[in-house]
Amino acid sequence: MLSYLLEYLWPNNNVETYDLPIIKNPTEFYFLSLLKEDDDSWSIHGLWPQYTLKHYPSFCKNVEFDETKLEPIMDRLKKEWFSNRGADEIFWKHEYLKHGTCNFNNFNEYEYFKTALDLFDKAMALKLADKYYNSETGKCLIPVNQQLNFFEI
Repeated sequence: MLSYLLEYLWPNNNVETYDLPIIKNPTEFYFLSLLKEDDDSWSIHGLWPQYTLKHYPSFCKNVEFDETKLEPIMDRLKKEWFSNRGADEIFWKHEYLKHGTCNFNNFNEYEYFKTALDLFDKAMALKLADKYYNSETGKCLIPVNQQLNFFEI
């Protein structure tokens, strides 16, 4: 599906020349946070809502985390959004309770994780991880607007 979408959007498959819109001082957007693994592959760290570049909400709703809601995407989660410091389930719970409960699109638990997975796949196809990786901080923060489109700051 993703390759079809990319072919449709960029028929010449010249994905590398795709110019992202520039937004200076963005508000109410997301950072798709990625981790560079020891083998130079990438994994998801989180999808974080941001009020501004330096301010973000956290723990916005008092909800229960229910891992069973993620069953339809569990294989993808284990492959693309895993913990290298402990149990995946504890990591996912933390990410959802801290960041997912604050999302601007009113995603439920399943939609929050599925959205992050889909954005990750699209970011990989567009080669955005290398573009946004900061070797000094070791962070990769890719800006995403509320319409779930990537942009540049």
